[in-house]
Amino acid sequence: MMRCMAKRPTARTRVRSTDELLGDLRRATLQIDEGISRFDGGDPAGLDLIAARVRLVACRGRGNELLQRVCDRVNEPMPLVGHSSPAVHTPSTAFAVGGLPASGEGALRSPLAKLMSQVCLIVDDDGELNSFTWDELVFVAANKLLLVHSDDDIPTALDEIDTFSIGAHRGIAYMIRQAGVLTVRATTVALAAAGTPAQVRDHPDGVSGDGAMYALIVREGRDLFSS
Repeated sequence: MMRCMAKRPTARTRVRSTDELLGDLRRATLQIDEGISRFDGGDPAGLDLIAARVRLVACRGRGNELLQRVCDRVNEPMPLVGHSSPAVHTPSTAFAVGGLPASGEGALRSPLAKLMSQVCLIVDDDGELNSFTWDELVFVAANKLLLVHSDDDIPTALDEIDTFSIGAHRGIAYMIRQAGVLTVRATTVALAAAGTPAQVRDHPDGVSGDGAMYALIVREGRDLFSS
């Protein structure tokens, strides 16, 4: 005799309210701001906080893209952020970055969602050329190197990136910090437009000059910036 198995009840769900989404974005903005300040002050744990929250706010994927969801909900355009030109590879380039925060006269301005899909880093990993968009770099760094996940398989391109130093920072650390600056500059504009302002620090661009393209063209041990 067959027994009839009772169906498990389907979990009920609800849609997060606009106020809840705005609160989430404001908290994430303040946490990224705090992470940048801690990192700039010498606390490496700030990097974990930046990567995790930038992934939530700006990267693609279910449960992410919080800034885009908020902008859609309040019917505001995605904020523009100032940045340098995308990374460009040339035959002599071992390591190149682009799309960095910039606020000078020569800075480009793009919606954050568009900027996140642009190539920000190119690295030659023992003859194999690897390029990363901001979205890919933050997602991979958060999953592979930081506290979101702890994966056993680490792309060797990430190790190669960290053979380069930019100022006082390793390559990955510098780039994640810059992703945080770009994100905070966009989210503060969106929050202000929605009537939920967030007071954040004035974090420097991290590059010199007027926002023109920067290419990193030499190996470790030398000043990498060449405008």
